[in-house]
Amino acid sequence: MATSLTAGEIYLVEEIDPRTHLATDYCKIGIVREKDDDDRDSGVRAKEHQTGNPRELVVADVVKTAMVEAVETVLHHRFAPKRLSGEWFYMTTEERARAMDVARELAQRAESGAADMALAKHLGDTPSNDETLPASAEVLAAFGIYAVADARVARAGEMMGRIKVALAADI
Repeated sequence: MATSLTAGEIYLVEEIDPRTHLATDYCKIGIVREKDDDDRDSGVRAKEHQTGNPRELVVADVVKTAMVEAVETVLHHRFAPKRLSGEWFYMTTEERARAMDVARELAQRAESGAADMALAKHLGDTPSNDETLPASAEVLAAFGIYAVADARVARAGEMMGRIKVALAADI
């Protein structure tokens, strides 16, 4: 699976109880992609979600990143036990703050890897001249890290499949 270099914002929308005027434990973690032909931002996105919701929705936090889809995916997986439905989560104030701290950390990692990802995309799009170059020690080390991570992702996928089968059997 290729990682997208789409820039954008990760946002956390809180729901305000109309009686107490306090944030409830329901929140949404979503994204807005940067597009040349679109002026939407997290505030506009929250207004779109407001339609049909009797509780006020407010943008509580925003994190900009060069790889918004990848950061959102990792964030949603990391906090999956708190997921209610889709991108809606049930989280305390502390848990929401932790989720956005994780988003900032992931965004920082994405920034540091964005140049390498852009170079990899460029090289992938460049026609081959059939010349094989020897791999440097740095490239071999990076491939080793990738291979371990790829194996862990595959194993996690297998485990998730088993969990789903077990949960379905309990119904």
